[in-house]
Parts: sequence; structure tokens; C-alpha cells
Amino acid sequence: MAVVTCWLLVVFDGYDLIIYGTVQSSLLAIDDWGLTPTTMGTIGSLAFVGMMIGALAADRLSYMLGRRRMILACSIIFSSLTVLCAFAPNPLVFGALRLLAGTGLGGLVPAANAMVAELVPQR
Repeated sequence: MAVVTCWLLVVFDGYDLIIYGTVQSSLLAIDDWGLTPTTMGTIGSLAFVGMMIGALAADRLSYMLGRRRMILACSIIFSSLTVLCAFAPNPLVFGALRLLAGTGLGGLVPAANAMVAELVPQR
């Protein structure tokens, strides 16, 4: 059951990144935000910067908190912050939320992979 749960979490992790690509044209149409393709690329990249930070911190935190708690914390972080992205009032807040959500996304994958590696038999 833990292996299936980790797999689903990693799938949702990737789904978040795909959603951004599909809503870019809608975000560019918001006149109040004044977005350009360049700023959209920067905002999109912030999630990957956050993922790098989260992945680098995941190892140390996994040993301190335990893998199960780390997976739960990262899932809560990326889920709640991704939902908050839908309510961002401006591009600055939207980018900051994407960066912070990325930390949860980046921390989840290494922790889930390590937990699954421990649970699955060697053969």
C-alpha cells in the first residue's frame, strides 16, 4: 500500500508541472498582470528552482523527521501551496507560491524513492 501511495504522490507531483503548461495562455490573457512570455518562463522556472532546494534539503530532513513524515510534510506543502496558486492576486505572489510549492515537490521524490527502495524486496 505504501508503494502505491508513493507512486500516486509522484504522479501528482508531475501533474502540477503539466498544469502550468496548459494554463499559460490563460495567464497571458489576464491584462491586469501584464505578463509576457519571458515572465511566464521565469515563473515556470521558479518551481524547478524550488524543486532543487527541496531535493537538496530532503536527505537531511528525511533522517531527522523520518521518511514517512517527510513524505507527508512535502505532500501537504505542495498540495496546499498549489491550491493557493489559484488564488494568487498578482504575478509576484504566484511566482513565490510556485517556488515554495516546488520545495515540497522536490523533497517528495527523493523521500518517496528511498522509502519504496526500502519496502520493495531486492529481487
